[in-house]
Amino acid sequence: MFGEGNRFPFAQKMVVNNIGKKQPVSPTGIMVAVIRAWSDISKGIMALYLAVLEIELGIGSSERDIEKFGFTMRQAEKVLKRYEDRYGEVIRFRDENGKFNLKILAGGQLCMLKHEQEVVKKILMRLGGYKGVFPE
Repeated sequence: MFGEGNRFPFAQKMVVNNIGKKQPVSPTGIMVAVIRAWSDISKGIMALYLAVLEIELGIGSSERDIEKFGFTMRQAEKVLKRYEDRYGEVIRFRDENGKFNLKILAGGQLCMLKHEQEVVKKILMRLGGYKGVFPE
């Protein structure tokens, strides 16, 4: 569990709270499941970020844009909702207004995201102002 502390605050907390105990403490089944799903949860967070960038650029928010641009807010929220349903007791996904929140997820609930080269390229291009369709 000690090695997972780089990725998850709940793992850090578990280690700190139990480091001096004589009896070993094991993570719960849901904690283990979250650790195993780290890569997929990371993809969902990056999908949300890409969707936010596309909305800020005025693209990717209409039905016809789904085919053209890939990620939309609805698609990203659908992916994150699936993980929230499974792991919501360990990871907080939403802010106090009930919206998925990047600041809570990236750097808050997950300290480190798994690098997904293709999604990262798209994010960087959107950050640079690119409004076109990505070649597949």
